[in-house]
Amino acid sequence: MSESHYQLFSCCVPVRGFARSAIYDLQRKDYWFIPNDLCDLLIKEKGLPISGINEKYKHLDIESYFNFLFENEICFPCRKEDLDRFPELDLQWNIPFEFETAIVDFNREPLVRLKRIVSELNKYAIPNIQIRFFEAVEEDQFKEVLIQFSDSNMKFLELIVLNRFSQEFIDSMLHEFPKIRLLILTNSTKRSRRDVEQATVFETTEHITSHCQCGLIQQAQFAVEMRTYCESRLHNSCLNAKVSIDVHGNIKNCPSMKESFGNICDTSIEQALQHVNFKSMWSIKKDDIEVCKDCEFRHMCSDCRAYLKKENNRCSQPEKCNYNPYIAKWKGEEGYVPIEHCGTYNNRGNYIPDLIKIKQINMDLWGG
Repeated sequence: MSESHYQLFSCCVPVRGFARSAIYDLQRKDYWFIPNDLCDLLIKEKGLPISGINEKYKHLDIESYFNFLFENEICFPCRKEDLDRFPELDLQWNIPFEFETAIVDFNREPLVRLKRIVSELNKYAIPNIQIRFFEAVEEDQFKEVLIQFSDSNMKFLELIVLNRFSQEFIDSMLHEFPKIRLLILTNSTKRSRRDVEQATVFETTEHITSHCQCGLIQQAQFAVEMRTYCESRLHNSCLNAKVSIDVHGNIKNCPSMKESFGNICDTSIEQALQHVNFKSMWSIKKDDIEVCKDCEFRHMCSDCRAYLKKENNRCSQPEKCNYNPYIAKWKGEEGYVPIEHCGTYNNRGNYIPDLIKIKQINMDLWGG
């Protein structure tokens, strides 16, 4: 092993964090934690033989590091003359349409603006549409919404609705409307999952009553895959290529955002799109966001610009994130402290890590 070179599989990407790093396997949709010194040498020492790395990093257990990488098929031995035969991934992110996702929220009367909403969204051939019902709807209302959207040129439909329908009715809707790919039934008596036709049906005990319940950052929502990684590097992983219509008909980037770009009743989406601020959040990527830019999860994680730790800073950390990357701990884990214990905010809402305090906290947690 000591005489060979090595080559990372192109789908295995090291992502450096503050307290630890991660390797994302974008093909197998998995990840491994690694120490920062291993991440640094994988990034900096491309082309150096393993024997040279051993010589340069005598203070590290290089043999154990590479045994781990080989055993998990993260990299493979390679001759020097073959290194150029393995091109890197093309990490561009492009879509052939203006919007990739639309969110439509309804309260009591889903049919009031329905035709106008569908007509406007239909102009953009948006492939993914999520419809959220925050109050109970009748079967005939629910079916009419499905009819209207299924006749549009969207490709996939996600639904979040109060669980008050019979299973027979639900299954008949999934059979009749094949564009439905995900159905979440809220306020259920149990938590369950089942596959029906082309769709996945989740029952949750959570009662989702408004857009205010959005923005939660949690591991269950992480996505380790090529599309998420590429988009996250270049664009905002929540708002990019998204348009939303809230329960009042206001056109927004997200229903939880404060800024409205007009009402669907008297403003077209095209007019809203021309507003100077409509795309202003699309380009705020994870590497721009405070605290997130120091997190090893940043390119598998979603984002939230609606609920921020500091409202006067558009690049502030999501308010509903309970992970501290400076000590590699989630809220609820032993030793967790919030990021406010690891730094301070200035009067512009910028977060300033206290490196001395962070070092002491990590010494107490991990030793060494």
